[in-house]
Amino acid sequence: AMTALVLYFVWCNREGLGALGWTKRNFGRELAVGGVLFVPFFIGVGYVVRLFEAAGLSAPPGPPQFLMPHGPYQVAAAFAFLVVVAVSEETIFRGYLIRRFWAVTGSRTAAVVLSSFVFAIGHGYEGSAGVATVGLMGVVFSVVYLWRGSLVAAIALLFLPDTVSILLSVLAGVH
Repeated sequence: AMTALVLYFVWCNREGLGALGWTKRNFGRELAVGGVLFVPFFIGVGYVVRLFEAAGLSAPPGPPQFLMPHGPYQVAAAFAFLVVVAVSEETIFRGYLIRRFWAVTGSRTAAVVLSSFVFAIGHGYEGSAGVATVGLMGVVFSVVYLWRGSLVAAIALLFLPDTVSILLSVLAGVH
């Protein structure tokens, strides 16, 4: 619903999807950039979470068991959900909010910080360590988006860690 609202605002302003970072230009290369960045990003996020937890910030013990996919249909549904979440979150928080905050503040840095802050507080269910980590992740996604001029690499970077987590839980037999 939020993505539809953002797309409605873009349409009302007579902006194209390219203004949000949606472009077919170099789509395969952008996916590859997201894939290459995934490994250091995934490892770095793991270290950051441990640092925040060691500093005393709270974190949930793990996902509730009822949210873990059981069977091939639920795993397929989880992957479809991850695609929707990655596309929606990047469209809203990077493609739309960065542009709007930048227009209001006149500062790209302020726009990145504000967008990442809004992105992080939406993850309050992950505890204070999760919120802080997601805020830093938002900054990384923003830098990738601004560097590449496209949402594709940032979407891949958001999608892959969650996908690996689901695959590992399924392969480990966590139910």
